[in-house]
Amino acid sequence: MRLIAFSWAVTITVLFFLSGVASIRGSDTVAKRSSITSFTDNKSQASHVDDFLRYTSIFGGAKQKFLDIVKGRLEHSNFDFWKHAESLGKKMHTYTDSLLKDAASQVSSASGRIEDVKNTMHTLVSAAAHFEAAVIAHAKEGTTLEAISEDLDSAFAPILEELQKMFPSPDEATHHAERNRTIYTILAKVEDAIVRVGIKHGMNEEDLRKHIDQINIHVAKVVVLVGDLSEQHPILRDTMIFAVVTMLVPESWILKPLLRIFGFGPRGPIKGTPVSWAQRYFYGAAVRKGSWFSHLQRAGMTVVPPGTGKKVIGGVGAGVGIGLSFMRC
Repeated sequence: MRLIAFSWAVTITVLFFLSGVASIRGSDTVAKRSSITSFTDNKSQASHVDDFLRYTSIFGGAKQKFLDIVKGRLEHSNFDFWKHAESLGKKMHTYTDSLLKDAASQVSSASGRIEDVKNTMHTLVSAAAHFEAAVIAHAKEGTTLEAISEDLDSAFAPILEELQKMFPSPDEATHHAERNRTIYTILAKVEDAIVRVGIKHGMNEEDLRKHIDQINIHVAKVVVLVGDLSEQHPILRDTMIFAVVTMLVPESWILKPLLRIFGFGPRGPIKGTPVSWAQRYFYGAAVRKGSWFSHLQRAGMTVVPPGTGKKVIGGVGAGVGIGLSFMRC
């Protein structure tokens, strides 16, 4: 059985490789791919698996199993959303602005609140930047923002566990008044956690609380706005969550762990994760699977010329992925 499985793995790998070679013959641009290429390669892998299995019947009823295995590995093993979002730089912001404009045009009655979300996020990022300057000026020598961010993640972990017990995921998004109460309950716990981390790194408690208060005011507003929009216009939910995530990137060292508590982060649909819980609690449902990848791919389309070098890498990767799945069955 293992010998047969290995034979299939080799056959599939060769087929994908030859298909990829044919598609880019004569191209000399492979070496010029940007960092986003690795991401688009992953997406093309899943696409090639779909195409290959659609036009063949050698796997019979096992088709869906192999698709799930390969796509699951591509989406959740080596994909770093934050790294790719940051690498896109201005392209990411341009794409997000376009996304919000489209949302406002589709739901004109929500255009004012969509603009409020955008403006509040800009103010929040500015407040986080002022906090960053204070950290750099007053923290212990040798302290890095990355170290503080990691400590915040650790400090928030027990809070997230406690919150999931205190506020079980409802069948639908919480309503405005309940959402407000919950947010401020959470922010009180978060503030104390940030203060503990800041003191550990040499910051003064009074200064810490001043900066955190400014940050929390805008965090609360963003969560309420996005929650209200999601409740009244569920079609906007995924767009608004994604937009908030991309806008926090400049100050992700603090905003990423902080806003993750309120569901602003990728991988929401994975059952049992804090982000999935928060998205269901505050916004009614988790962001659709695959949407984070799709958004980043569209945002970075102009970075990599279509069809350049993607099929060879994608073909080999997908073939090997399926082969490994066979071997482990």
